[in-house]
Amino acid sequence: MSEHPPQYYQPSNSLAIWALVLGIIALVTSPFVIGGLIGLIAIGLGIIAARRPTGKGLAIVGIVLAACGLPVASCTTMFALNIHHAIKQQNALEGPEGKAQGQIVAYKLALESYKSETGSFPTMIEGLKVWKNLGPGHKPYLDDTPDDPWGHPYIYVPPSAADPDTIDVFSAGADGKPGTKDDITEQFGRP
Repeated sequence: MSEHPPQYYQPSNSLAIWALVLGIIALVTSPFVIGGLIGLIAIGLGIIAARRPTGKGLAIVGIVLAACGLPVASCTTMFALNIHHAIKQQNALEGPEGKAQGQIVAYKLALESYKSETGSFPTMIEGLKVWKNLGPGHKPYLDDTPDDPWGHPYIYVPPSAADPDTIDVFSAGADGKPGTKDDITEQFGRP
């Protein structure tokens, strides 16, 4: 008769196993937004499982794997939100508002070029037409100075003495009245 030591049943910690499995899945799927959600579930299950007497090692490994995937999932989520915002913004810039915004950007780039050559932005009196009469042999900063899509001239606000590096160019919008909610404006300056 051979003697064998008695074998005892050691209960498994199924939450620890689930934390490990979900931690692996979270790490593998971390480049996708769903990986972050799975990772959060794995961390929660791992914390609960780590408090139990068995399966602490599995629970901790599950937590670590999920935690490694969370930064990647967070970056992916931020990237997806930025792409969504950019697409939404692109759709908003179609039509006359988008055309006005494009012209404002062209004006501002021309004003920056003007400033880099002359050392200052045009005055209020010189306005946006300043680069039309630059003298012989000088290429204009803009080929044309069009009005906004509603037929109104763009409004140029030169820099103030308090802030000599900040200008504003905007369209009064469809109503042609500055200071109303349909104005298309963008502050342009140096911090």
